[in-house]
Parts: sequence; C-alpha cells; structure tokens
Amino acid sequence: MKYFILAIIPPLLLSACKQPADPPQTMIQPATGSWRLVMQSPGGELPFRLDVGRDGDRWTAVALNGDERVDFDTVTWSPDGTFSFAIDHYESIFSAKLDKDGKRMEGEWTKVTGPGKSARLAFTAEHGRNERFISSAEEPADFGGRWAVIFDNNDKEPQPAVAEIKQEGKRLWGTFLTPVGDYRYLEGNVSGNTMYLSCFDGGHAFLFKASLDENGELKGDFWSRDSWHETWSGKRDENASLEDSFTLTSLREGIDRFRFQFPDLEGKQVSYDDPMLKGKVRLITIFGSWCPNCNDEAPFLQELYDRYRDRGLVVLGLAFEMTDDEARNRRVLKRFRKRHKLDYPILIAGSSTDKQKAGETLPDLNHVLAYPTTLLLDREGKVVRIHTGFAGPGTGDHYETLRQKYKEAVEALL
Repeated sequence: MKYFILAIIPPLLLSACKQPADPPQTMIQPATGSWRLVMQSPGGELPFRLDVGRDGDRWTAVALNGDERVDFDTVTWSPDGTFSFAIDHYESIFSAKLDKDGKRMEGEWTKVTGPGKSARLAFTAEHGRNERFISSAEEPADFGGRWAVIFDNNDKEPQPAVAEIKQEGKRLWGTFLTPVGDYRYLEGNVSGNTMYLSCFDGGHAFLFKASLDENGELKGDFWSRDSWHETWSGKRDENASLEDSFTLTSLREGIDRFRFQFPDLEGKQVSYDDPMLKGKVRLITIFGSWCPNCNDEAPFLQELYDRYRDRGLVVLGLAFEMTDDEARNRRVLKRFRKRHKLDYPILIAGSSTDKQKAGETLPDLNHVLAYPTTLLLDREGKVVRIHTGFAGPGTGDHYETLRQKYKEAVEALL
C-alpha cells in the first residue's frame, strides 16, 4: 500500500504545478476601406484620404488626391496593432498604432530630407470618413477659376504662379502652375470665405489656405512638410500666363555641346561621348528621385523611350540626390527606377539638391533653375532644346500639350 501512494503522488504534483495555457492573443487588424488621415502641419490640419485593402495575406494602402491614386510600396501589419506604410524611394514612412477596434490609428510620418535630417509630422486617421476638410454651414464663397498668383517667402524674389481651381459646392480641386513646375493634384473644401487645399503625393505634404478680402482678392499661406512656409496672394485673371519654360535655360555663350562624365548605378563611368550615345537622338534629364515633378516626368520619358528607341532615341538621367552617402543614393535610385518601371540608364551626378551646386557641376549650362531640366540633343550631339521644370498630369491640358511638344520635337530629329 505504501508503494501505491508514492506512485501516484508525482502525477498529482505535476498536475498541481502545471501553468494554465495563455489565452489566445487578440489580433488588432486595420479596417479595410476609406480612412481620413490628418497630418498635424505647422499650418493646422493637413488631411488626405487613405484607402486600406487586403489581397490575401498582403495589405495595401493608397493615398487619394482628387483623381490621383498613390500606391504605397511597402505596407506592414503586426497582430499587436502596429501598422506602417511607406513610399520606398522617398524614404517616406507612416508608422501607426491601431485602437482595439482597428478603426482609428495614431502615429508619426517621417521622411529623409537631407544628410542626417528628417521631416516629422504626427498624424491620426479614422476609418469610414471621406471628407477632406471640415466645412462650416456658411454659404461657400466662389473660388473657382484662374488666378494670377505671387508667392513670397521673404528670402527670394517673389515668384509668379497661376492657380487653376475648380469648384462644386464646397468641394475644390486644382493646382498651382509655375514656370518651373506645378504643385500636383490638390483637393480641398470651402468653409465660408476661406479655401483649403492639400496634397500628399507619397513624399510631399502640401497645405494651402486663403481667404477672399473685400476686393475679391486672395490672401493666403502655403506650408510644406514640417518647416516650409510662404505667403501668397492672388487676383482673378482668366488671361494669367507664365514664361515659356523652353526659354528659361540655355547653354553658355560659345558652347555648343553639353559635356558630362558621371558613374552609373553600378559605378561605371559614362560620358557625353559614350559609344551608347553616338549617332542617337538624346533626351537628358537633370533630376532627383526626391523631386515631385521629376516623379511625374519619369514615366513619360520611359513612354518616349519605349516608343522611339528602335528609331534611335536614348533617354539618360543625371541624378542629384540629397545625401553624400553613395550606397544610399544608389539604393534610392534603384527604388525610383522600380517604382516607375524605368529601364533607361541613370547616372549619379551629385550629392546635393542645391540648384546652384548642380549648375557648377554642369558648367555648360547658364544655370540650373529647376528639377527636372531636360535637354534634347540631335544625332550629332548638338543641343536643340532645353525645357525647365515639368507640368505633370495634375495640370490637365497643360500636361497633354507638353507631351505633344516633346513628341513633335523628338520625331523631328529621328
């Protein structure tokens, strides 16, 4: 009997010491569908619409600005409710924590802006909301039409622009055109006598506000990222116009060639008289992967390359990046190529976004006024035309007109 009791004690002890199983962990997943995301800009709320989806095990996120859809490259989710979405080549990342229902998130947006520098903005987002800005019940003022605009940042000469704004009730959309580019797809609302427009294009956060004064003129502010601020004013003018962007940049007097020598993304040196360029019509773009108008131009240049390469067109990119980290610059430019499905060659021309330094690196030009600046060369290597900036798809008819001018100029040389 004694042995029987001893035999059964160990199992009983084991049973008593066994820990209860952990309860299954609750997974906090983001609700799919429409979200209203609000970044906390120095100028106030900077909202955009976000669409979150799921394709099997893969999460997706898309920023919406009017008719534009900006797909995020990398979207990650963890069961604890951590959610992030990024545009890889911009090094632009939203990192958030979801609430227990997965219908609200809070976090921070960060973006690399230079050597050891990043922009940072806190943000919140709520599921199931589609409005851009919150409008008052007041009757909306009329902001639709074409406006002659002046931007003033106090440090430089005032810069002219043209605002083209469309309005339906309290809803607004449109853009600002400048001699060297545009502010892409803007969307917003009217609240009484004040207009609000915003854009998040994957790497740039823009916020515009303006009110109508007693003379029917606009007085406003513009904020970009977490630091840039300008004031602006506008007068309604259906005939407002800008300088011809084909006349703003030229070769220096006495120069008839555009000379350069820079490494490609694999480190191989390529120069203006490289064999791959000999006897070809050339489109050479001076750009940066960080530049919004350059990101609009790149798919169009690839379209031209696909259409005309068999007839003798070569497209070449000369990149000026924002850090002196060579490995980082190569990595970011490869992401840029992947993002836009580019297969034309890209050279690393500089490690600064400063236009004056770019001009010093490319001394055959009288200056570099904007990214992008694009040169068209004939088969002998002579510069035929130089275009400053780029009017992207957010400008509507202006974009289509510019596309046609490029096509006609290329075809004339082939």
